[in-house]
Amino acid sequence: KNAIYFSHPIFEIYNKKGPKWIKSILSDALEILLKDKMVSHNGPSTLFMAMNEQPQENRYILHMLHYIPERRSTDFDTIEDVIPLYKTKITLKLDKQIKNISLVPQSTPVKFNQKNNKISFIVDKIEGHCMLSIEYEN
Repeated sequence: KNAIYFSHPIFEIYNKKGPKWIKSILSDALEILLKDKMVSHNGPSTLFMAMNEQPQENRYILHMLHYIPERRSTDFDTIEDVIPLYKTKITLKLDKQIKNISLVPQSTPVKFNQKNNKISFIVDKIEGHCMLSIEYEN
């Protein structure tokens, strides 16, 4: 019930060749297993998000990173150009009543909508790294 089996070595294939169809299959499989994601966005696949809870501060910190590494040498990838993202919609699934969302360290407030346990908002610009404080009621 909570497992998906692949007959092909999909991780090995993706590691060696990087075909998009493998990424699509794995993404679809994860969508089946994890119906309600805690964090989702409408940005490109190169947008990485990580959220940490700081319970002593009654908040979450959401990190958003958008860097596109390029293989310009045989030994490692580099990041030369930072390509900003604009008007990215973020949706969170949290069992907390949110009282404030703001950019850190700027303290710029971010407008949000909360309906039951779904919180949605727009981040105007993500240029490399962007961080949000999501404060909740105790």
